[in-house]
Amino acid sequence: MRTKRCTGLVAAWLALAAFPACDHVDPGSADGGATDADTDGDTDTDVDTDVDTDSDTESCAEVQPNCCTAECPCPDAEDRCVYTFDGAAMDTYGVCKPETSGGECWITDDCADGEFCAGVSVCPCDMDCDWEGPGICSPVSGACCTDAPMDCPDDYFCLALEGTDTCHGVLTYPQCWTDEECFGAAPCADEVLCACDVDCVSVPGTCWMYEYD
Repeated sequence: MRTKRCTGLVAAWLALAAFPACDHVDPGSADGGATDADTDGDTDTDVDTDVDTDSDTESCAEVQPNCCTAECPCPDAEDRCVYTFDGAAMDTYGVCKPETSGGECWITDDCADGEFCAGVSVCPCDMDCDWEGPGICSPVSGACCTDAPMDCPDDYFCLALEGTDTCHGVLTYPQCWTDEECFGAAPCADEVLCACDVDCVSVPGTCWMYEYD
């Protein structure tokens, strides 16, 4: 009887040993599998506090009082920024000028259609000039003329046309009547040229900058 009982215990133990071991399941795991209790305690978060600033940008405080740009307007809110040109190149700064009235002008755009700003002289803000002052809005064209120097009044010149030569106003860059007035940098675009004996009104063009083909 003792031998038989031992044999049964050994058989039961062998049967249990045949089952595979079960992994412990963490009920908090979303996938029902084992969770990795090894948590990396690295709390180092890289934050780039280096802010690049352009040290080459000129502060408005460094601009001369009589000079101006689109970013640095005139100190006096009643003034306007009038740009000047050196040949075909616009100067870096404009010059602060008071608003005009009574037919005076700084640029032709101050005048009505059919007029131009005659006799205007604007000195660049960083230069000294003998004289400067606003012009007077005047008709863009006038009488018929020949190539004689005195055929046209002050601030006009005799413009050669296919028909009858006609006095036209002396424009300031970038406005123009001909390509020659654009210093070879661009053509004169959108101009309308009317002779003195034709019923139409001349319209100044503009020197458009573009790359030649």
